[in-house]
Amino acid sequence: MQLVGPLFRWLGRGFLVLWLSCFSFIMACIIYLVIYRTMVPPTFYRIPLFFDFSSPYPVSTVKLGRKQIGYASRLDGTLHVCFPESPRNMDIGMMMFTLEIVSRNDTIFYSRFRPTVLRYKDDLETKMETLTYFFLLLMGWKKRQQCQDLALLEYKETSSNGYDGGGGGGFLKRLREDVFLRIWINKGNVEVYHCELWLHTELRGIRYWMKRYKWLFGLVAIGNLWFWLFSSLSLVLFVSLFLWLPH
Repeated sequence: MQLVGPLFRWLGRGFLVLWLSCFSFIMACIIYLVIYRTMVPPTFYRIPLFFDFSSPYPVSTVKLGRKQIGYASRLDGTLHVCFPESPRNMDIGMMMFTLEIVSRNDTIFYSRFRPTVLRYKDDLETKMETLTYFFLLLMGWKKRQQCQDLALLEYKETSSNGYDGGGGGGFLKRLREDVFLRIWINKGNVEVYHCELWLHTELRGIRYWMKRYKWLFGLVAIGNLWFWLFSSLSLVLFVSLFLWLPH
């Protein structure tokens, strides 16, 4: 019976240390996740584009916030656009997509254009495709369309390291406000199913390393946070027990 008291005391101390360790680890993970979410913005955006066909040339304008590209060192953007295989589109020929990054006062930071043309299909190919996918077309599970990906933003042209490749390179360092992406087509009678801009960003500074080596960086950061939290809580608990419990 004399060993029961010390045994329970040791078990209580062990449970207290284990509880402090688990609590400190959970708090360290939560703190690091909050810091990571606050400091590291997303690096991929899918921006839907809606063209205004009331103007002579279809144009779409979207706002790109300072928070989205404020910590970016380079941008890479691909325009994903799908056209219906209508007679009008098949006869339209060559078309041009132009992207401009402008400020509130219409200062152009970046401008790039890409030509494209729909693949021609003769009557025989169209009829054979209709017979092959008749059921899918009838149920609406397949559309007669052509999708294309056009590179309108490239890393080497938007790098903030001062490179100037004729496309406004290095403008990211000069950004101090929100900008606008303006995309327009030089054919007024074109038909578009849907269009998206896939925007990739590359961060700079500490955010770049936190994003690229997030597991290694997370383990080191969580380990340090856990050590300091466990040490601080243990010290506070020890001092509290020493002051308030009878000797």
